[in-house]
Amino acid sequence: MVDLEDCNLSRDINFDCLTDLSLDRNIESITKSLSRPYFNTALKRLAKSNPDNAKLICDYILIEQTESNIKDSTKESKIKILVWLSNFHKENILSVVLLLNLLPLSKSFYKDT
Repeated sequence: MVDLEDCNLSRDINFDCLTDLSLDRNIESITKSLSRPYFNTALKRLAKSNPDNAKLICDYILIEQTESNIKDSTKESKIKILVWLSNFHKENILSVVLLLNLLPLSKSFYKDT
């Protein structure tokens, strides 16, 4: 990603550079407790090719971590699936994230009574 030294922060603040640093910190924060470095590497690769999707995935995982206190194994599964979907579709994955949130709800509508 980006090092602080690469950013010229003296007079003009380079917004893209600060955003990259923030994304890099989020990736590190999310993946530090995971079982394999694959998840860190996968998110960093995605951040280079599609920073919007990487940011969206990081935000989603951070919210899940905060709101639901998800386990590392759940975090790993979600990262793997969302990175794969992002790479496969090469488009904004907001709809995929929303779908993942709505799936448990939709199952409750179709339960047998």
